[in-house]
Amino acid sequence: MKEKSLQPFGAYKSLGLLMISALVLSACIAPQVPPPTPLPPAYTEEQLDPFVLQIEAGRWSVLADRALEGVNLVTGRAKPAPIPLSEDALARLDINASINQSLLSLITLVSASCEAGIASAEQCAAFALPDWFAAPQSDTPPDLFTLRQRSDWIGEQTFAFTDAPCALGREISEDYLFCSVE
Repeated sequence: MKEKSLQPFGAYKSLGLLMISALVLSACIAPQVPPPTPLPPAYTEEQLDPFVLQIEAGRWSVLADRALEGVNLVTGRAKPAPIPLSEDALARLDINASINQSLLSLITLVSASCEAGIASAEQCAAFALPDWFAAPQSDTPPDLFTLRQRSDWIGEQTFAFTDAPCALGREISEDYLFCSVE
């Protein structure tokens, strides 16, 4: 009787041996790990060092600023105006400079928000620079009506991209006035 009761376990014994054999065999096979990605021939280890890359990335804005100074020298914008500008023209120049700086900040915000996944894909895809961004500059600043329209556009676009980052900033910093601007 003992033989009959052990017979069903014999089938399980074979199955168990088969499973153990499979485990041992799988342990002997090396895992399929993809080979490391070789560095492109144009880059050395030093060029991919974060410290070196950070310094190089910082140089781009300095280079762009210096090149802009060269553009200003060529176009005469770096020279003082031959005729003194009225207070109104000076104010409009100042407003125009602020609008241009705000546009650059907005572009940076949009880029960072899209890259971080904070802004939606739809928002990122819908953002487009206005026509006046690439329009040739004039020696006289735009009129106040045009400046108002540009400021309104920047405000509308800025508000579209500030809600989520400001909410996150308030939460992380625990500062309820985070993004409060007067």
